[in-house]
Amino acid sequence: MRLTHHVTLSEHIGERLWQARIDAGIAQNVIAHELGVTRNTVCNWEAGRNQPSYERIYELARRYEVSPVSFFPELHELTYEV
Repeated sequence: MRLTHHVTLSEHIGERLWQARIDAGIAQNVIAHELGVTRNTVCNWEAGRNQPSYERIYELARRYEVSPVSFFPELHELTYEV
């Protein structure tokens, strides 16, 4: 039996948000203040507990100087269960 961990879309986006923020050298409390949300909200996005709106994704991408598309999985990363 092979056990695999299926990463949810929220978890994938969260991991990418976290990495982009770290690469940009920005603290959670700083980005939270800039967006007018709590640090806990940013933490929840990065942990994959919930997702930012598409508008927030574009704001984060602009701030981190990355493409918004970079937060989403590529086709080869998607898994489908039948």
